[in-house]
Amino acid sequence: MKNIEILNGLKESFAVLLWAIIISDGVVSDKEREAFNKFFKLEFDLNPYEIDALFQTVEKNQENLEQHLKLLRLAFRSYPAQKARFMQYLNECIICDGVDNREYHTFEEIRNRLF
Repeated sequence: MKNIEILNGLKESFAVLLWAIIISDGVVSDKEREAFNKFFKLEFDLNPYEIDALFQTVEKNQENLEQHLKLLRLAFRSYPAQKARFMQYLNECIICDGVDNREYHTFEEIRNRLF
């Protein structure tokens, strides 16, 4: 996604959606944090300090989810493969530490708004 200008500019939006899944059950597990880190390392080539700063930003601010969903929905219009790949990362966040219905519910809301 780093090579697609419009998606590269939406790192915080991606982080907000990942955060929404991660925090749905009220706990940020080590495995969920690893999945968050993996996404930003592989998709955007961020270093650990940049990833940590992004995580702390969304953790403290808990940005408006609806706003970020709209931004990503518009950006993904021309990039269906990247949208599918992102949904796969969201799913990985859910299953990495055991499926919780609250996380799955958040995933369904996000999926319904992006598709």
